[in-house]
Amino acid sequence: MDGKLFRYELKKIGKFPLFIAAGYAAVWLLCGVCSKFGYNSLDYADFFAEIFLYAAFFFVAGNAIWRTAAYDRLYRKVRRDPKDLLSARLLAVAVCLSAVALLFLLLGTAMDLIVRSVRPELTEEAHAGMMFTLYRRSPFYFLFPLSVAMGGVVLVSAAAVPVHAVIGARSPAGKLAAGIFWTLASAAIVACSAYLVVLLPEAPAWGFGRYWAYPMPVDGFTASALRAGAGSGVRTFYACWNVCHLLTLAAGALIVAFAFCAVAFFRRARGGENRKIWPTLAAGAVHEERRRDL
Repeated sequence: MDGKLFRYELKKIGKFPLFIAAGYAAVWLLCGVCSKFGYNSLDYADFFAEIFLYAAFFFVAGNAIWRTAAYDRLYRKVRRDPKDLLSARLLAVAVCLSAVALLFLLLGTAMDLIVRSVRPELTEEAHAGMMFTLYRRSPFYFLFPLSVAMGGVVLVSAAAVPVHAVIGARSPAGKLAAGIFWTLASAAIVACSAYLVVLLPEAPAWGFGRYWAYPMPVDGFTASALRAGAGSGVRTFYACWNVCHLLTLAAGALIVAFAFCAVAFFRRARGGENRKIWPTLAAGAVHEERRRDL
């Protein structure tokens, strides 16, 4: 993968989560100061962290999907390989989402520790309900940013399949049929892969403290399985991929690999279309995209 291409995509995709992270930092400070670092500080900071992380997830993933569809013709003019573009965007999505989730975890941990020192009379139950804290959590809680990043990567990979199927089709009817079929197929593959944890709850996993106890927030499929197994205290964050369950982790990796295979198939070179003849983005293409951004 071209490092310059990755940095360019990271700059374009990362501007939205940067503003979101700055916004949450301001809200975090207000939550602490206005509530004088009491119980409400914990509650409000955790609530807004979840909302802001959802916003970052959908801005990042949505922007990557939109760029895949909207800028394909532009990148074809400069002979960029679609597989290189996909790998650069997936890495940019993973970096942005994991960085934002980790920042929110660290800010939540700081709020947790400050409130513990300022309000020692608060019970441990007041702190136990927090999602965004690392204090007195399993070491596997560090997988939470990774699971959010994996969720974004899987979503962008699945969306890339119908986008490139439409681009690769020749006729308008073929484009419509390919878009409908591969959109439904990609959605079904993602749903079935996430649902593995419900069908095979006792599959190999890591990070368990006890049966039905996950060490970090989980997606909706996993949460329903945990509650069905009489689990308690389940923290649900729907926009993440279960990286603790080894089969769902493997299924997510296969979805990403399938996306690369699908892009290579749908975008088979026609008259040298996919040959990379320039090592960097052409200045004219960059100027054209910046003009569109304005």
